[in-house]
Amino acid sequence: MSLGKIIGMPNRRCAEPSGRRTLLPKCGSLLGPRRSAALQVVVRFWGTTMTLEDLGNLGDFFGAIGVIATLIYLAVQIRQGSVQTAMNTKAIHATAFQNLIDHHANLQMQLMIHPVLRNATNKARSLSPESLSEDETQLYGMFTTNQLRSFYNAFVLYSEGLIKEEQWKSFSPNLSRVASSRAFPEFWSRIKHGYPKKFQAVVDSKIQVGNETSEV
Repeated sequence: MSLGKIIGMPNRRCAEPSGRRTLLPKCGSLLGPRRSAALQVVVRFWGTTMTLEDLGNLGDFFGAIGVIATLIYLAVQIRQGSVQTAMNTKAIHATAFQNLIDHHANLQMQLMIHPVLRNATNKARSLSPESLSEDETQLYGMFTTNQLRSFYNAFVLYSEGLIKEEQWKSFSPNLSRVASSRAFPEFWSRIKHGYPKKFQAVVDSKIQVGNETSEV
């Protein structure tokens, strides 16, 4: 492609002082004296004639496309991150609840495989605390403490939003059964201050419901 085609001027030759002929005009201006004031470069782009202004506009257009593409990419990444966070949160909730179930199941297994422990808890449920021997009182106390820790863990997870309300309520029947033992109120009165007041209120309400039920 000749220089004349690139800059939009006729492909003419002009004489140099030495007598040689070149592609540049003798005046020293690429466009000659009549067009030197307004430089207009014309190129061929995909078969279309374009000026520098057209090329600048085209560059702005592709630049805007690049910005939009970047924003779309970031939006997709943020959405994927949000989905992954939600999945992780669900996994944490499921794991926390499963740990509670496993701990409670382990406590029930202890009752099944240890007749002495089962006998002590049965006596504590139906007889006054004075009717239990010292060993039975200790067994009942240790086992009930483990049960209360399990209920308290569930209460904390529920308070922190790590398990749902219906999951927390699923422990309510078991807590009511523990609180219904005749030996429990006295035992609870000795250890309740080691727990937060909100959890104390939950257990106290179970004891009160148990007393009202027994009176009926």
